[in-house]
Amino acid sequence: FFCDLRNYFLANSYIVLFAIIVIFFSSLMNFNTIEKTVNKLKLENLSINIKKNYFLIIVCLIFEFTYFLSGVLGSQLTGAFIIDDPNDQATWYTHFYYFLVTFHLLLNLLLLKNKEKNSFGKKFLFISFFLNFVFYGFFLRRMAVQFLFCAIIIYSMMSDTKIKKTSFFIISLLLVSVVFQFTNFLQSIRSSEIYSIQNNQSMIEIIKEGNVFKYFTNQDIRREARDISIENISKRVFTNHELATIFYYEENLKKQYLFGKLIRNQLIFSIPALIFPNKKDYPTAEILISTTTNSPLYNSDTVDSFQSFSYADFGMFGLIVYPIIVIFLFYIFYLFINFTKINNLTAIYILMLFLPMYSLRIVEINISDWFVLIRNIIIFILIFNFLLESKRYIKN
Repeated sequence: FFCDLRNYFLANSYIVLFAIIVIFFSSLMNFNTIEKTVNKLKLENLSINIKKNYFLIIVCLIFEFTYFLSGVLGSQLTGAFIIDDPNDQATWYTHFYYFLVTFHLLLNLLLLKNKEKNSFGKKFLFISFFLNFVFYGFFLRRMAVQFLFCAIIIYSMMSDTKIKKTSFFIISLLLVSVVFQFTNFLQSIRSSEIYSIQNNQSMIEIIKEGNVFKYFTNQDIRREARDISIENISKRVFTNHELATIFYYEENLKKQYLFGKLIRNQLIFSIPALIFPNKKDYPTAEILISTTTNSPLYNSDTVDSFQSFSYADFGMFGLIVYPIIVIFLFYIFYLFINFTKINNLTAIYILMLFLPMYSLRIVEINISDWFVLIRNIIIFILIFNFLLESKRYIKN
């Protein structure tokens, strides 16, 4: 980790202070806004039109298979998508994909909540959930965990079903096993040494070559993928060593701090390339932070965190600036949900989009991810709000 115990302790202390200051600023937020948000997310008595729910799920599947069969979907080696411009891995339709698969998950949970009991309904729901899980999580390892996390949290919010301890243990064991094997499988695809996968290969090409089945038939590949995953997780769950290594090399800083360049560049990064085509000239994350420190860690892929970014950007003053930014992002999230045109079901949908950002992904997240999601919600949300507010869909 390119640091010593003293600087590791200092990094931990900085993170504790950061958390305390976030809590302090959050306590200043208007409680009525939070209460209004919570009330809008209560959907225990919601009833939906099952036929329209089936129809919308089929539409989602058609779009997802269109992404797949067109060769747009890639792997993590390709930045998850294959597009015409190799220097830009994000377009409107790649951003729309996350909204699509999240919408599909919401529809599945609504169908599950309404307890479709006939044989066709159960088979359809199983197939829909399975395909949704694959399309949602196949190109990023964390997405598989994120899928199940969101599904369990949102379903528990929508349903009053109580799970017995024994059932909960068995179900949890099965789900953890599925996620662990799936993430190992994604790791094996990601590791080009195992499959000899090229950076420009789409997922459909990977499947056609039979590389997917190598994981299930070759024990050595499974073992290697498991070992890589365990080693990766053992390091990346910590958010303190990036900050510790900056402290360790602080005596040899090339420049003192970035003085807001990191926030500025991340805001620029969230601007669509159509509006600001030169945004690639404004680097973020490791590339920019490496200009302020001699730490070798920033010559490779590091964990993006609010804490290390705040110190690299403003030094100790970052303990004030970045917590304010965090609370401001939360406030925007509340405003989205409480917007009068947004119905209760769309409010749950917005929650599903944000939920991973301030829970599972908070360990490794970039401020630009928040900016981009906020921008995309402004662009896409009214489309889904229209689909979810139809009188033919929501019965109660």
